[in-house]
Amino acid sequence: HEHDQPNQDNDHIQDSRIFIFGIMLQHRPSIAHSRQKSKIRDTSCHGNRDTDILSVMENMRRTVTCGDLRKEDDGKTVILNGWVHRKRDHGGISFINLRDRYGMTQVVVDSDASAELAAIAADLKMEYCLAVEGVVRARPDSMVNSDMSTGTIEVVAKKIEVLSKSETLPFVIDEKTNASEDLRLKYRYLDLRSNVMQQHLILRSKVAFATRQFLTAKNFLELETPT
Repeated sequence: HEHDQPNQDNDHIQDSRIFIFGIMLQHRPSIAHSRQKSKIRDTSCHGNRDTDILSVMENMRRTVTCGDLRKEDDGKTVILNGWVHRKRDHGGISFINLRDRYGMTQVVVDSDASAELAAIAADLKMEYCLAVEGVVRARPDSMVNSDMSTGTIEVVAKKIEVLSKSETLPFVIDEKTNASEDLRLKYRYLDLRSNVMQQHLILRSKVAFATRQFLTAKNFLELETPT
């Protein structure tokens, strides 16, 4: 579009909105691997009922990302939204690595959790999309995970909502995979969730933004055909 007095600030705002929408599309759970419904079964520890997913998200919208929390946040009540990256059970305690594009946080369902909450944790599988409400707890020095930016803390779950479930994955979403390129391209939306591909997307975005900023400062116009 051409204007007598182009407003670059508005253009950047519009570009940001398009970018954010694109990221939302790239990160949405797959239709094939997430059984999304307009109505979902409420799987919190407060009973079973049909609940509109939008209402759930109004109450369980994230307050922090999975890469935000540190030891200084000990004792805070937070809400996380993300995918189940890994889950393991030890002596009646469930450990869930919850992932979003910002990082990963360990969520714990303790042995003294309610039976309902323990049952939800037992049923979780990789790439289930969750909303988790819990309390940040600092880890003892002997249990700090230096491989995670959030490795000095864990979140003790008080409530878990399963926003969407996942079918069996065609390959594991991890740093390295033995999946063929054809398989990764077929399930591109899953491959893009891996950290390696995330870093590629971030780099591409930064390069495109820097290029746009430089050329805009030189009074270049960005036009798309047909114009």
